Amino acid sequence: MPAAHPAGADNQFRGSGDAYLTERQFCERYRVSARTAQRWRVTGDGPPFVRLGPHKIVYRLSDAETWAAGRTFAHRADELSRTVTQ
Repeated sequence: MPAAHPAGADNQFRGSGDAYLTERQFCERYRVSARTAQRWRVTGDGPPFVRLGPHKIVYRLSDAETWAAGRTFAHRADELSRTVTQ
């Protein structure tokens, strides 16, 4: 029998010790619209995602945090120095 989820974690999926965010939770956490998250999945600009079904997307919390950390800058010059132009 699987372990019970902690209180307040009803909408988080657990597996292999990693927490998952639904698309809605991801959007709320990072304050972006669902449309932006959808566009990022198409362009590859967002974090890695997991497709559980035709209409069910989740994000590993660790992947989302790593993605956000990679977009954290000390100042604008730091951001520009790490931006790759094509």
